[in-house]
Order: sequence, then C-alpha cells, then structure tokens
Amino acid sequence: MDILNQLQFVPSVIGSNNPRAETMNLNELHLALASRSRNRLGFARTAGVSVPFLNYVLCPINFDEYEVSDTEALQAVGAFLELSNADRLRLSFHVHAHYLASARAMGSEYDDEHDMLGGKAPPASQEDVWRLVTGSDLMVRKENDVLYVLVVSDCEWELDDGFCMIFRHGKELVKVGDLNCGPLEPEQPGDRPDLTKLETAGGGHIISYERM
Repeated sequence: MDILNQLQFVPSVIGSNNPRAETMNLNELHLALASRSRNRLGFARTAGVSVPFLNYVLCPINFDEYEVSDTEALQAVGAFLELSNADRLRLSFHVHAHYLASARAMGSEYDDEHDMLGGKAPPASQEDVWRLVTGSDLMVRKENDVLYVLVVSDCEWELDDGFCMIFRHGKELVKVGDLNCGPLEPEQPGDRPDLTKLETAGGGHIISYERM
C-alpha cells in the first residue's frame, strides 16, 4: 500500500496498564524484526505481530531502513502496542467522520451509501464503522526527527486507497486520512468538527476530514 494524506487532529495520549501484555508484545516485536524481509531499496517488512489496538489481529510492520533504525522502530511500535482495543473504540468518532466525508465526496458517483459499499449496510453507529475495515498493516515513518506509527487499512468505502490513522510517538492520534503522500501532521490542526457541517471540498482552513 502507499501511504497517507491529510486529516484529523486529535490530541489524545492513550495506553494500557498491563505490564505482562506489554512484555509479551515487545518479545513478539523483537522476533518479528529479527526475521524481517527486505527489498532492494532497503524497505523492511516483518511477519505479523499481534496488535491489541486492533483486537489482536496480526499486522506486519513496514519501515524504510534508511529512514528508521531498528531501535526507533522498536520504540515507536512498542509504544503503539500499549494501546488497547478499548482505545480504538474510543477513537471511532474520527474514523466514522472520515467515512462520512468520503460518502459525501463520492455522493454523485453512487445511488446511495449501500451502493457505495457494494450492497453492505452503512454503519449504524460510530463504532460500527469498524465492520467496514477489512485489513491493516503498520508502518513506521520519521518526519522532522519525530517518529510516527501509521495504521494503514483497507476499507469498504475506499476500495482503491483505503485510509490510515497516524499516531505521533506511536500513542497520540494526529490524523485520519486518505492514503496519498502528504505531511504526517495537520498543517492547521482543527477542533472536533460538527458532523452535520462536514466540509468535503478543499478550502483555506484544512479540517481533518476534508478530501482535497
């Protein structure tokens, strides 16, 4: 998958308090890094690691070895593995908002949301949006000496590109957006938007859920 684009500023540092689970996750992470594969450009991809944030789904980790060291990958992903399934559900608002922005932007291309989703029912609630997420990878990036973990996901409302959630230092959600190249941080962080007034066209003030 390619990587990201814009969106969601949500200053929220979250994590678990289970030292045993964190130790198990870090041991698994060390093993995954030790057995990774590499392409000729130095891009590393590990076997799947169990991710509590995604209800313990196995996700491979991807990172550019010329940009991110092993120590940095361990640091960033180790922090991300402290996040829980409950943390993901608490952040459902932001993924649901991205879904709504996409639905409005593509409204002229489909008869309704059922049509856009290939006959599947639209999410009945903010948390129900996760039913439409079909698979994820983790990616570690570095920008301006800050480490980020990207949760890069396939989803039913963006079949070609999917979407991603971007966590600064692996723990603070700063964006939810489309998978096109762009800055890892919002250019103009915004407050939690009113979903009834969600903009889907480009504008001077870039709110996290706009599709530019």
